[in-house]
Amino acid sequence: MPRPFPLIALALLLTLPARAADLAVSTDFPGGAAQVTSIDQAARLITFKIPTPKQGGWQSWWYLKVSGITPGEAVSLAQTGGQNQAGRAVWSVDGKSWKYTESIPFEEKGKRALYRQKIDAAEAYFAWYQPYLPEHAQQLVKDATGKPGVETFELCKSEEGHPVVGLRFREGDRPDDKRLGVWIHARQHAWETGGSWTADGLARWLMSDDARAKNLRQIADITLIPIMDVDSVADGRGGKDQKPHDHNRDWIDEPIWAATKAAMARVKAMDAAGRLDLFIDLHDPGWAGNIEFWCHLYPRMTDPRKHNTDLFMAAGKREITGPFVYNGKAVSRYALTTPSSGIWATLKTKEKVVGGTFEIGVAPPRGYDADPPSHHLTCGKQIGLAVEAYLSDATRKP
Repeated sequence: MPRPFPLIALALLLTLPARAADLAVSTDFPGGAAQVTSIDQAARLITFKIPTPKQGGWQSWWYLKVSGITPGEAVSLAQTGGQNQAGRAVWSVDGKSWKYTESIPFEEKGKRALYRQKIDAAEAYFAWYQPYLPEHAQQLVKDATGKPGVETFELCKSEEGHPVVGLRFREGDRPDDKRLGVWIHARQHAWETGGSWTADGLARWLMSDDARAKNLRQIADITLIPIMDVDSVADGRGGKDQKPHDHNRDWIDEPIWAATKAAMARVKAMDAAGRLDLFIDLHDPGWAGNIEFWCHLYPRMTDPRKHNTDLFMAAGKREITGPFVYNGKAVSRYALTTPSSGIWATLKTKEKVVGGTFEIGVAPPRGYDADPPSHHLTCGKQIGLAVEAYLSDATRKP
């Protein structure tokens, strides 16, 4: 006859902690991208790399979901390789509200970047930076619909059939030929999501009741495109240096991308009619906590373009005051033969036009501890204030 199981042994078994569930990773959602190379279940460490994009180019964007977390435990992720690594990744339990991961020593670039975070949920999202997807651009359009002085439109359909959406800000009875023309677009490099968040902050200020936003709508005609390379964003690709070339190397006589082709047609028409005054391309350079205005023609400019550019940079220095602080100086780094939109805007347009690229990093500036993407949204508003100040300047040369 079998001996009864000792009650004390049974009690010990019942008090033993349950074995943690296995961690698992998924990327089957818009913008998802990661290739897991190993999961150390005991150490709760996921090692991954960025997949090689189907069109080539930078391996710089990643976005994944981790399940199997024991609420209250710390999960670690290690990124190996890639053209860009964040000093701190971001995480979210609902895919909506995001925070930076814990601050830990940053390992040598190109080898491994380590991220760790205690999670009080059974699953969580992690990403290079807070995603800005086509659904966010569509929400921006929805929120703008019906606002005074705002028109929403579709610039074109992308190669994969996604709508490339835009917003146009103009209010009042001022005739078109008396308005100042502004073109702003973001995300020609899909991984540079900070550019779209900056555009979003700018658009939300432009549609607001702020007196200076209203003044800008009265005197100007502003077009804003929050995502240019929609396909790469939706597919979770980096986009930069993709084959045969990326969107920001497509400002050529015969552009290949639908969004670039449509944007160039509109901008050329504005310039031919003498109605283009300001052209801004929004990027982010990666893990940097600063803002720069890249204007590669600047050392060779003649008046009045240089005069107007100086006025715009001075307006930026006055208005972009924090958390990012702009120093009012132009960065001239690329050869003028580079077929980027910022260079095109200063070589192929009328002399009154100010054109260039704002590079706005995703790292929070030193001493700033608010959650992402608050510093980009604030910077977008401040760029709007700089635009309003510049276009209102009576010394600007027409």
